[in-house]
Amino acid sequence: MKISIQKPLLKVTRGKTKNPFRPIDSDRFLIGAGNCCQLQLSAEEIPMVYAIVHQVQGGCQIEALYSEPVMLVNGVEKQFAILQPGDSLSFGAYEFEYLLDQAEHVLRATDVADQQVQPVVKQSVVPMQSEPVSLIPAVPEKIEDLTASELVARIEKELELLDELEQDELEQESEISRKIA
Repeated sequence: MKISIQKPLLKVTRGKTKNPFRPIDSDRFLIGAGNCCQLQLSAEEIPMVYAIVHQVQGGCQIEALYSEPVMLVNGVEKQFAILQPGDSLSFGAYEFEYLLDQAEHVLRATDVADQQVQPVVKQSVVPMQSEPVSLIPAVPEKIEDLTASELVARIEKELELLDELEQDELEQESEISRKIA
């Protein structure tokens, strides 16, 4: 029995790689030079964690965490954007195309031959978004303009995001360990 599964992916269109197709297979997909990133880039100008891609109801949203190198989405400078299939992304020496991969899989064990089965996709409930929304609150021009409670709230939010990223990494590591075993 065959089923089709859709998953988003980035296709490397400029940059050296043995594997040009990179599936976005986690809720928080990190792009950067660091070991913690699902898509590691080796150019000098790329920060350890440059951008984060997360799934929203309208597709995937990408957010550049740094202003340098500039992120271009379809040739337009953006800090964050909701990606649509066919969109072009570029930053530094790299260029990507956002795609939805139609992968056909053959099930090994089936109860009824040639029965059409619709895959069940686990999705978290995310409100419909027409415009991308940054995960990181806007930074005022002067840090002194923040009140103590605003500063504490920002630090707590950033710590919460770090905890979520660490939890995602632990879950991925345990999933890889289970697959190997």
